[in-house]
Amino acid sequence: MTVIIGVISFKGGVGKTSSAIHIAGHLAERGATIGVDGDDRNRSMMTWAESGHLPFQVMSLMEALSNRSEYLVVDVRGGLPDVELFDLARSCDLLLIPANPEVMSLDGLRRTFDVLRDEADRTGTPWRAKVAAMLTMARPGRKLLEAQAALHTLGIPVLDTCVRASEAFRDASMQGVLVKEVRTNALAGACWADYGSVVQESLQLIGGEA
Repeated sequence: MTVIIGVISFKGGVGKTSSAIHIAGHLAERGATIGVDGDDRNRSMMTWAESGHLPFQVMSLMEALSNRSEYLVVDVRGGLPDVELFDLARSCDLLLIPANPEVMSLDGLRRTFDVLRDEADRTGTPWRAKVAAMLTMARPGRKLLEAQAALHTLGIPVLDTCVRASEAFRDASMQGVLVKEVRTNALAGACWADYGSVVQESLQLIGGEA
C-alpha cells in the first residue's frame, strides 16, 4: 500500500513546497518515495529538483501513478475548487496544511477546514484523510502561543512540531538540495530535524511506523 501525503495551502509564502520537499526527503530514508508536483502553474517542486541532488524523484501526478512507491508526497496547487479539495481529502492518507503564525495565514487554514466540513455535510460522506495544521516559519514567543491557542479553540488539529523560521530553507531552494546540505547556515541541521519530527508525528497520525 502506498501512503499518500498531500501538502496544501490557500495562501502562498507559508512553506508549502519546502514542507513537501523535506517531508519527502525524510520519507526517502524509510522507503521508496516520489514527490508529486501537483502545481501545474508554478512547478516549484520540479524546479527545486532540477539540480538532481534530492534523494527522491519528482514527477507529475500522471507519471507518479505509473510508478510504484511506498510514499507519495503531493505538493498540491493552491486555489483548488471546493469539490477538488474534498476529493483530495478522500484520496490521501494525510492532508497537511502549513500556515505561519499570522492572522491572514491562519484564516486561510480555517477556511480550508470549513470547506471540508461543509462538503462532508453536503455529501453526507466523511473524508478519508487525517487532516492537520502545521505551523511553519515559526519563532518562539507570544504570537506562536496565540496561534496554537486559536487553532485549538477552532477545533483544528495541529501538529505539536513547529517548523522554525530560517533563511536556510531559502538557501536550500536556491541550491536545489535538502536543508541539511546547506553548509552556510548554523540552523540548517535543526531545520532538518524539525521536519523529521513532522514526519514522525505524521506517521503516528495515520497509524504508520513512527
